[in-house]
Amino acid sequence: MNACPICAGSLGRKTYDSYFRCNDCGVEVLTPRMTDAATDEYYRTEYQALCPTNEAQKAQHLARATVQMNLTYPLWHGGHLLELGCSNGYLMQEFARIGYHCVGVDPHQSFEDNESMVWFPALSEVVEMPFDVIALSHTLEHFNHPREELEHLISIYARTGTQFLIDVPNAGHGRSNEIYRPHHPFAWNSESLRWLLGAVGLSVIFEAAHNNGRAGENNLLMVAEYDNSDYQR
Repeated sequence: MNACPICAGSLGRKTYDSYFRCNDCGVEVLTPRMTDAATDEYYRTEYQALCPTNEAQKAQHLARATVQMNLTYPLWHGGHLLELGCSNGYLMQEFARIGYHCVGVDPHQSFEDNESMVWFPALSEVVEMPFDVIALSHTLEHFNHPREELEHLISIYARTGTQFLIDVPNAGHGRSNEIYRPHHPFAWNSESLRWLLGAVGLSVIFEAAHNNGRAGENNLLMVAEYDNSDYQR
């Protein structure tokens, strides 16, 4: 790879293993990386072997959702939420408690649908409508084409005022096995994530680093708001 897939800038020094830092937007890019077809096959065959046990995973996701809500609680005012990579639905449960109707997207359903939370296996099955909040909790780092996929989300599911909750492993805060993995095509820090969000018309209104209370885990949480009044894709 000769240019950054996010901003088309030049790739500079090697930062870790097969990751190279963009000289312009600051993102760390895995190169070489898997094709889209190889990525799909990887998730079907190898990815689950890297995941913690079911109970450990539940505990990790619950702790993460609790911290995310505790940090951002004053920002939320009810409405409709869309979460990509909703997993067991813990973050949606937090939003449902404060009056949101939640739609989750994940290849595997691991919670019961109810009056406030529904699940779809693919984004293409979600009705095209604007959501008040779009959540990507430890999802963005898995995207092969994050800029294009965010633009797609915005074009169909966002309107002026839609807020994006994004949490990723924090490459700007030490080294962690959670950050650099073959299924993470990009490693994000504050600079690079802010660059990406600004490039698709999102303005950051909140930022915090956190570790869920787990030693060695470093995460970067941002909330950004969309305003299409002066933005042209």
